Amino acid sequence: RKLRQRGCPLLGIEAYPDLVSQRDRYLRFGFDDVYAVDLLTAWETLDQDERKRIHEIELFDELEDWYEMCAHYFFLLAHKHSAVSKDSPSFSSSFPRHSLLQQSSERALQRENPQYQPQQTLFWQSLFQIVDADLPEHLASRVAVDPRASESIKAWGHSVAFSPYDRDSVFIFCGYDGNSRCSDVYRYSITHNNLEKVEFGLIDASYKKKSRMFHSATPYASSKVLVFGGRMNPKQSLSEPIVYDLKEKTIEVLDPSLDFIPSPRYRHSATVVTRSDGDRFIVFFGGKSCSSPDSALGDVSLFSINREEFSVVPEEINEGPCPRFSHSAASDGHLLFVFGGMTADEKLKNDLWVLDCDTWKWALLSDSCPTAPSGRFSHSSWLKDGKLWILGGMSPSSQNTCYTFDLETKTWANVLISSPTNTLHNLQLVRHSSVVLDDQVLLFGGGMLCFSFGNHFNNISRLSSTVDERLLELNVPLPPLPVSSSPSPSSISSSSSSAPRSSSSSSSSSSAPSSSSKKENKKSQPIQNKKKGRTPKETIEIVDGSTLTREAFDKIVEGRRPVIIRSGETMMKETDRQQWTNPSFVKQTFAGKLASVHSVHQRLMSFTERNFNFKTIPVEQLIDTIFAQENLISQQVQQLLQKDSSSLSTNDLHNLWEEKQAIGLAEEERFYFRSIGENPRKQVSCIWKSYPELAHHISIPPFLRHLLHVDPSSTPDGQDPASGTSKEAPKGRYFSSMLRISSPDVQLWTHYDICDNVLFGLVGRKRVRFWAPSQVPFLYVKPGSSSSEVLDVQNPDLKRFPLFARAQHIDCFVEPGDCLFIPSLWFHNVLSYDACFSVNVFWRHLEDSFYQSKDLYGNKDLVPAASALTSTESLITSLSRLPDHYRDFYARSLIQEITSRLLSPPSTSSSSSSL
Repeated sequence: RKLRQRGCPLLGIEAYPDLVSQRDRYLRFGFDDVYAVDLLTAWETLDQDERKRIHEIELFDELEDWYEMCAHYFFLLAHKHSAVSKDSPSFSSSFPRHSLLQQSSERALQRENPQYQPQQTLFWQSLFQIVDADLPEHLASRVAVDPRASESIKAWGHSVAFSPYDRDSVFIFCGYDGNSRCSDVYRYSITHNNLEKVEFGLIDASYKKKSRMFHSATPYASSKVLVFGGRMNPKQSLSEPIVYDLKEKTIEVLDPSLDFIPSPRYRHSATVVTRSDGDRFIVFFGGKSCSSPDSALGDVSLFSINREEFSVVPEEINEGPCPRFSHSAASDGHLLFVFGGMTADEKLKNDLWVLDCDTWKWALLSDSCPTAPSGRFSHSSWLKDGKLWILGGMSPSSQNTCYTFDLETKTWANVLISSPTNTLHNLQLVRHSSVVLDDQVLLFGGGMLCFSFGNHFNNISRLSSTVDERLLELNVPLPPLPVSSSPSPSSISSSSSSAPRSSSSSSSSSSAPSSSSKKENKKSQPIQNKKKGRTPKETIEIVDGSTLTREAFDKIVEGRRPVIIRSGETMMKETDRQQWTNPSFVKQTFAGKLASVHSVHQRLMSFTERNFNFKTIPVEQLIDTIFAQENLISQQVQQLLQKDSSSLSTNDLHNLWEEKQAIGLAEEERFYFRSIGENPRKQVSCIWKSYPELAHHISIPPFLRHLLHVDPSSTPDGQDPASGTSKEAPKGRYFSSMLRISSPDVQLWTHYDICDNVLFGLVGRKRVRFWAPSQVPFLYVKPGSSSSEVLDVQNPDLKRFPLFARAQHIDCFVEPGDCLFIPSLWFHNVLSYDACFSVNVFWRHLEDSFYQSKDLYGNKDLVPAASALTSTESLITSLSRLPDHYRDFYARSLIQEITSRLLSPPSTSSSSSSL
């Protein structure tokens, strides 16, 4: 890209990007034999003495950059039998290394061509994978691999520490910052997604902090981190043990009179283990020393956490891994697992060893397994759920790869990596550090030297496991660890007013349907779109909730179409609901609570583009803001029509918004709040737990009670046990419930849910636009995602999304007091006309076994579907290897097979399910 911008593009790089395509290129030109060798393979053919001689010309320890550079160049030899005989003296004299080149070429091609590989490797091609349809605050913040993200850490050769002392922070120690090695320490806040430099005082004033890289930083005790080793320059490696106290913000050198300190080293591992007898140690293994640059270390040393002293490993330890450096180590209790690394003669290892620290015995778990990762170094690893995860590293075959080793079955599995942005190719999973937090992993730093274009550093990014743990989703931000619920002073602003809503605002009483409107036809009136001069053919059925039976509702559910259930007391008594239209009542009810809100400065909220930020504000501030904004819009309507907006029908209000661009909040800050679980990493949202003040007034109507069981014995005081209210959350097929509060002039992105749900309109009016599941070919939804890429559904960019012009939608209005049944898989886009309060109650339509166990937000694909999507990517990868003519033939055959066996026949009715 840089060369193209400078007017000197590499013209053949896209047509012939690898050795396989270069070889095939010359075969098509008529050559009989073609041997292609990348520079790295050529380097490996040199004997050790020759490589040592070259190394001594200039001290160079940036092995990752050397490997990267070698991968960009190749040698190619092509010849025709008619022109020269391989056995002739002239050929042998001209190409004395011909046989060696042939062998090297076969080895180099094996790295690149999947048909040479005995294992099945799957590549996830989606650019926008597993997107939460309605993500809570901490799961949707901007992340650093997204180029719009603000926080980054320029570092490689650094170390990170996640200490029990501060579980909201990760500390980054030293490393190379793009200019030089440094001694700085940074703190990354998980909750706020920001970085700050941390200053530490010296206990011994005579000690001078040393810049270093490729050291270790290991948390131990309560607030201490032991930093050991590293190198200051290619000639000087370190051994002094430094203790950083995160609480006292001090640096102290351990007593230099200790009986034993490991020899100077860098590129080693340091891992905490806990023996069965309760003793805890930091185990140091391997590394490299500047005093012997052509050697590697293979010793094991211990640091007793209880005694704060070093010792050698007991003499009874048996022979284990060969000396190596830039390997990875991870521990589980008394077991230490070591994988990969580089040996002194630059051989890459892919063996897996385990050290039992109870017996101090090594055991080999895996060596030269065909399904194991290729030999690699400068990677990271961690243990979770009985598996060892291997991420990235320098390898001749690939860098951005991930594997797992099942400790029970002793088998390897390839893990796919995808990204919801186009930045995956910019990620270099080399020289990075990883921190495991529950079911997600934070990645810090790493990167490569990109020739004359300078250094490329990875931004802070996050990984989370999805779909049978065979996929890692890049960029899904991590929910925070538990922190104090008290707000920071900067997040609290004074309330503007506590007065009830004025008569000029669009109050629920005036906007609620009148008794006469409730007796309207059971079908809603089509929305007149004056701007485009057409009327949608489809309408949403409206039924009377006061007479709706269980059997009738079951038929609605079986019909798999949205339906409005209109009755003022479907899920809450009208007298109770009216209280929530009073801002003073709402603020008093939720006094002292904080709200994590989406903050957006335009109407359209985009999950794909992340055009919103997050704020934690008092609920009082949220309520004051949204009702003040509603008053502002009401004044705009008054000026345009000389009418109060509350006097307009929702249909008229809709047409006004469609045609009058002057209606709205322009670039004013809007708020959108969606409740999440009390522990968002482990619990679903439940208003009965988080907002009982509201939930205790929610009545589960009779037609829903067979799906959402309510315990009559837990009826709130003073309420009728037959009302369907409860202090406890529903049971049965109940999945989750959530409170939504929104500014007017906010439009949520188009998405679907995997669970059925009812949306109860508490306050305010909104438009909901639906697309049937059959419309998915026109909505630009990436496999595994639940959101459409089309943001502006009123005025779509048809050059970018031409198929969207074929998508057929249905509109409906949700009035205060309405219940809207939303079947799973129906795409919907919601626009709030007023300040809106609503409640969703979700339940599972199918048996529990169909749903992913870790789906906390009801938007992950069903288990069979997730498995099928993963298999589809394997299928696509296999077919893509074929020439175009053959690929098209087999692709069309498969499409026909899927169509004939899986797709439902088109319906002859006019229902939108056949759209």
